[in-house]
Amino acid sequence: MKKSKSNSKGSTLVILLITTSVIILIGTAVLYLATTNYKMKKLNSDVKRAFYLAEAGIDEAYIIIKEFINDALNYAEEKATVGETQDLNSIYSNEFKNYIKGECKENTSNKGLINALNDNKSYEIYKDGYPEVNAIMNEYNNGFLIEIQSIYAKDKIKRIIVMKCTVDVPQNFHSNLYNNASYEHIIKIVHWKVER
Repeated sequence: MKKSKSNSKGSTLVILLITTSVIILIGTAVLYLATTNYKMKKLNSDVKRAFYLAEAGIDEAYIIIKEFINDALNYAEEKATVGETQDLNSIYSNEFKNYIKGECKENTSNKGLINALNDNKSYEIYKDGYPEVNAIMNEYNNGFLIEIQSIYAKDKIKRIIVMKCTVDVPQNFHSNLYNNASYEHIIKIVHWKVER
């Protein structure tokens, strides 16, 4: 009988150690899962933030284009109205193009649409170097093709959004379409894409 009592004392210690180990193991697993869940939520939040900031760069670039086009229309209309030649349509179109390209002789403060778009510090959302907005413009027969790329890259998270739009050059000064025209008739978004 004495042997079973001494075995009973040892078994209680073994059961206590096993129970404690299981509790510690479960606690460690719960802590690991909670930490992993937090990291995943933080990563998801950072990815969404990167996307929205990159998209905000595109949105603000589009606003700059709209304002610039309205200014170009006003400038071209002013020049065509003052013109003394018979070809007001040609003057209107050429002055509109010159304003967009930043080639106005009288308006030296105008550096052109692309320079305005690439001046990242003029963007209201521009903070700590982000988002970075890059724009290129190609001229074709009756307008311009503008490609804007907004990039947000920070802490291994990178989001790139690309927008392509066309800006049509108004051809007819007396047309109802362009007389007192605004950007709605002239600018068209042809492509919008999130690059991964």
